[in-house]
Amino acid sequence: MWTRDDLSWLAVSYPTLQETKPRVIEGSLTFKMLRANGQYLVNPPDKLVLDTSPADHLYISDTYKVRITWPEGEPYPKAHEIGGKLAETAKRLGKSLLDMHQYEQDGALCLAAAMDLERTFCKGFELDIFVEELLIPYFFAQSHHAETRVWLWGELMHGSLGLIEWLGRQEVRDNGDAQLTLKHILAQRDRDEIMALLRVRPRGHYLCLCGSGKKMRDCHADVQNGITRLRMAISSMS
Repeated sequence: MWTRDDLSWLAVSYPTLQETKPRVIEGSLTFKMLRANGQYLVNPPDKLVLDTSPADHLYISDTYKVRITWPEGEPYPKAHEIGGKLAETAKRLGKSLLDMHQYEQDGALCLAAAMDLERTFCKGFELDIFVEELLIPYFFAQSHHAETRVWLWGELMHGSLGLIEWLGRQEVRDNGDAQLTLKHILAQRDRDEIMALLRVRPRGHYLCLCGSGKKMRDCHADVQNGITRLRMAISSMS
């Protein structure tokens, strides 16, 4: 649960966000975010924004109405966009909640893969990290997508296949990442289906699991890589 220190930081940094009742933070989140020299900076100084080279310049300032809740028994808070901004964009683009990186069951924002959340908060939850490293970059990407229809950091497939794709994208072949991914897959509703999939050696010429009709190597090759790494991790554990 967030602490008094977390709420003190929030009052100074984002005073329009307040704890309205226990386990609930609500209000308007106004942010600035800049891409400069390949890095993404939250609330950069105005001078840096003006001095950034146009070739690498991507600057967005925007406001979203949000509600952050921490349900009993959950390891991390959930965030919801409550101003209807994402719904308007989805309607305009003919997209679903899933397409907009929201969970269908409750509309919560998909801020990061479960493995990223666990690694980010491995030493304990910090509200400033949640807001400035997860929530604001999420809205930055949403604002950019609303204008360009392009997701800045690409997309992961939905459900367990997205977890596998995340693993396939990790540059460092750390067996710990594979074991962490497997743990989260086993917590999913479709775990039996996914475990059956892992018993089959993937081939690049197989049809992609996303249903596009393309070969896996030409569509979601990271899923193929992730399956291979999971199979290796399971073998090493047995």
